[in-house]
Amino acid sequence: PGSTARAVDALRAVLEALRAAVKRGDPRQISAVDLDFHMTLVSAAGNSRLVDAYAILSAQTLTCINRLEIAIPSGDELIDEHEVLIDAIVNGDRDTIIKSITDHLDLAASHLTSPPPKAAGNARHSD
Repeated sequence: PGSTARAVDALRAVLEALRAAVKRGDPRQISAVDLDFHMTLVSAAGNSRLVDAYAILSAQTLTCINRLEIAIPSGDELIDEHEVLIDAIVNGDRDTIIKSITDHLDLAASHLTSPPPKAAGNARHSD
């Protein structure tokens, strides 16, 4: 119970940093804090090999997201997604936690694979 409470406190602190980044509207900072949330979650598992593997993947993911400027959901959606994960951990039901993580990953995958929105002034018309 103590380690879960510490993990939840750490996740809530990162979520507040995410709220602040969203409020500032800086996409690079939002991406960095978003991945920090996930690193905090992975670290809470207490498995150093998992932490090391995730650190490598998250650094590569951050680079791709920032270079391509993709996969950034709306601020409210991003905050809500992470609150659901924290709530599932607090609830402590294994099935709820797994479903929340799966839903979160599915949504992230949909952001990564969706075509980017066209800018208003850049749409091409074919005649």
